[in-house]
Amino acid sequence: MRHLQRGSVSPVFAMVLMVVILLLGAVLDREWLNFKMHLAEEIADFAAESGARRAEVWDAIVVRVRQVQYSTTERCVDPSIPNPLDPACPGTELVTTSTTRYDSRPVVAEEQVLLRDWKALARCGSDPVEPNWSCESVLVDDRWFVYPSGTERLMRQVFEENWQDQPLSHLVNPTPIIDAGEGLTKVRVIVDISSVTGLLGWRRNMEITGAAKSRMEPLQLSVR
Repeated sequence: MRHLQRGSVSPVFAMVLMVVILLLGAVLDREWLNFKMHLAEEIADFAAESGARRAEVWDAIVVRVRQVQYSTTERCVDPSIPNPLDPACPGTELVTTSTTRYDSRPVVAEEQVLLRDWKALARCGSDPVEPNWSCESVLVDDRWFVYPSGTERLMRQVFEENWQDQPLSHLVNPTPIIDAGEGLTKVRVIVDISSVTGLLGWRRNMEITGAAKSRMEPLQLSVR
């Protein structure tokens, strides 16, 4: 009787041991999967940031300018004063009049150039006397991001240089994405990951997306 009881313990122990091994394998596989996904996401964020840093800010402004024109003419003085040479106009005097003209000039340029040369680009300064034009006011009409050619190639290169394929995790395809309207750069990648223990035999294609936003500082232009 005691022999039968001792023999019945072995299958139960084996089953418990198998369950423990499977649970341990599941935990290890889960940690492996989380680690590789987190690593891929970090590298994708870093690659996206490398593209975001290349963004150029372009601005469209409207500059209101002013010009003052002076003209001098002769006019008759009081005709009640006799003038034997010209009875109709006994004398003349010089009269100076001024005319003010206004204009609006649109300027589109990359922001660093605009901050440095916007007055020159609008062809205005501080002197309004003809032939000069003075800068009277400036209005920011629009601003947007421009990403130089090669930005997508750079993001792909940055990801591939920082990712290392392993027997159980392979890079399938890094896809750079640029959304200039929102100032967003993204790197979407698919990683083929297999079970690290092999106990559960799973294999998955995991999609990871890293993102970064380009920065646009407030634009301040002054006519003074």
